[in-house]
Amino acid sequence: MANPSTQPPSNATTTNIIFGRDFVQSSYALLEVPKSLENYIDEHESRLVSFQVRGIEKDTAVLCTPTQTFSLQRAHTSNTLIPIAPVIGRKPESHNDMDLDDPYRTDRPDIEESSYGKHAVLDMMNSVLDLIPIPPRLDRLAELLGECLFEGWAHEHEGRLYTWRELQSTVQASDKEILQWLKDKHAKEINGT
Repeated sequence: MANPSTQPPSNATTTNIIFGRDFVQSSYALLEVPKSLENYIDEHESRLVSFQVRGIEKDTAVLCTPTQTFSLQRAHTSNTLIPIAPVIGRKPESHNDMDLDDPYRTDRPDIEESSYGKHAVLDMMNSVLDLIPIPPRLDRLAELLGECLFEGWAHEHEGRLYTWRELQSTVQASDKEILQWLKDKHAKEINGT
């Protein structure tokens, strides 16, 4: 009789875990979402929710929702995190029929014939990205718009003007926070910029 301590429980499941042909470590990042952002996502689940990473190359990255700004900080873990995904097994009709770029597909006979579940390793990670709510970083907005103060229609075409998209990509603040700052400073749009 086998040693009971080495036998899996009768309700245990087993899975085969494989590395796909195109496995590349550090392809993914795990994002730990704070409760406030989780609630925002849940409230808007019936429509598309998008976030933006904003700033210029020298900046520390921030993630912006339409209403809030978060600092992105990498937190290292003592364990390796290994996300996996189910493998869709199929026998190709011909060599040309194989999708060589799809890590979820396999033509390995040892896996195909197994009665166990099949999963592919997506990545191996030792860190997660933490989102920490921060005040908006609006100093750059004051700097940029200070370069193009309105001095009357005679000087209208002098100096640099900025589009909304340029402000969004360089100012590290949510749209709501940028718009509130512009309203508080009585900033106006001239000729669509």
